[in-house]
Amino acid sequence: MTSQLQLQVAQQSLTSGVAALVGGMIYGTQILDSTWGHSRLMLYTHSQMTGNGMMQALGGVILYLPPQAITLGPKALRVVQFGNVWANWFMYFVQIWGASQGIGWPRLIKQAELPKPEETPYFIFSALHILPATFLLLAWIVLLGGLAKGGTSKRTT
Repeated sequence: MTSQLQLQVAQQSLTSGVAALVGGMIYGTQILDSTWGHSRLMLYTHSQMTGNGMMQALGGVILYLPPQAITLGPKALRVVQFGNVWANWFMYFVQIWGASQGIGWPRLIKQAELPKPEETPYFIFSALHILPATFLLLAWIVLLGGLAKGGTSKRTT
């Protein structure tokens, strides 16, 4: 039987993912409005929000699979909850801030023909991406490990 916590984290992942997907779509409608930021950086942010939103929702769907497919313990579920539900939102807001300030990854800055950002804002931008991305990666390692391991009941071949 799937635990209540697993069902709760699954619901949060689905809700958060769909919210990010819709938020990314709405943000995408503002790409041509230069008052919100540079259009190329905004397009990247829009793509990140919609793509990551789909991945968050997929994480929720995986957690809704039958117990024979995946059962995670409370600690593993908390890792998934933090990494797949909450950490993404830090990155979304940092992306939106970066697009409004003309700060992004070096390749994007070059493509957008923007001046190189100052070191302090770029460091903040990078740090606020790397830490949540690490938790997101850890959450997906836990999810995939749980799928590979299977659920609580033994598999029959």
